[in-house]
Amino acid sequence: MIEILIALTFLAITLLATANTNINLARNGALSRKRTTACNLGQAKIERLKSLGYDGLGNTQENDLDERGISGGGSFNRTVTVGDASITFTKLVTVTVSWTDSLKNHTVSLRTLITRQ
Repeated sequence: MIEILIALTFLAITLLATANTNINLARNGALSRKRTTACNLGQAKIERLKSLGYDGLGNTQENDLDERGISGGGSFNRTVTVGDASITFTKLVTVTVSWTDSLKNHTVSLRTLITRQ
């Protein structure tokens, strides 16, 4: 009887540890997917800004973007900040994508330089 009790206790501890590991894996997987989506949204915006050229750049704010970058109903916010770089006729462009999950706020920032052609 004591051996069965010890075996059940050991089994319960093992199952709890396994369940905790699975929960953490799922949470980290979801965070990785969100982070990848944020990087993709930032990179897509940088590519669009490059196609606009030096004179078409400006600060912008987009809210409630979905995974495809379409506004309305999503959880991502994207901010573009344009500033002068230390190189003549060059602008420093920073694209910041942020989102909030149940745990905390997250941000991903991408930077590039765009020069006058």
